[in-house]
Amino acid sequence: TFRAICYSQAAQLWALIPYVGGLIASLWVIGVQLIGIREIHGASYIRVLVAFFVPAVLVLAMLMTAGVSLFLLD
Repeated sequence: TFRAICYSQAAQLWALIPYVGGLIASLWVIGVQLIGIREIHGASYIRVLVAFFVPAVLVLAMLMTAGVSLFLLD
């Protein structure tokens, strides 16, 4: 997993391109990480997608909950 993350960070070079480089780099990093984790662990794409996006969705849900609760307290 660490090796896949390290290899995917090479795509950050795309961020040097003004305006669209950050978007290209972000999408490329996600793609390389998904493929790398699939190859290293021998898992299916569905398992890799679930392992990749479930924590992100949970963090976003917690942030939204905190934001709503702060909004309601005012």
